[in-house]
Amino acid sequence: MPKMMIATALLLVAFLMQACAADMEAEVDRSELKRTGSADIHAVSDARLRTVMRKIRSQAIDHDDASRSEEEEAEYFSQAAKIADSIEASAQFFPKIGERLTLTPQELETFTALGDKLRGQAEEVRWLAIAGGAMSLRKKMNQTIETCNSCHDLFRTMPKGASK
Repeated sequence: MPKMMIATALLLVAFLMQACAADMEAEVDRSELKRTGSADIHAVSDARLRTVMRKIRSQAIDHDDASRSEEEEAEYFSQAAKIADSIEASAQFFPKIGERLTLTPQELETFTALGDKLRGQAEEVRWLAIAGGAMSLRKKMNQTIETCNSCHDLFRTMPKGASK
């Protein structure tokens, strides 16, 4: 069961990264930007993003420490470290993405700061995974999710007809 949860978490992260990458390339109606006052880094549906984030959060929260063998525990921490590496690698692109967006200098500063914060949190997740601290790891994963949500709240364009 834990292997299935890990595989599911990795799959969800991959889908989230793919969705974000695909949607960044999509043509965005600039009138939507005026309506929301947000940048177009993630022109994805709110429901779709919520579903993916809910599943990732579930993996971070619903992790049962007591029922895992040592081998499963080691695999869990190994996968968490790999996920952290992926998040950190993705966060490195924030400055270049920010340059392509139509942002005010203050928005660009905020966007870049969130990328830096995400990169730092991913590094902490990796070190906690290496150290094997399950409770601390889960707490840091939840903080990382909160950073993602903050960025999405500030810089996501809502699809036509959707309200924030």
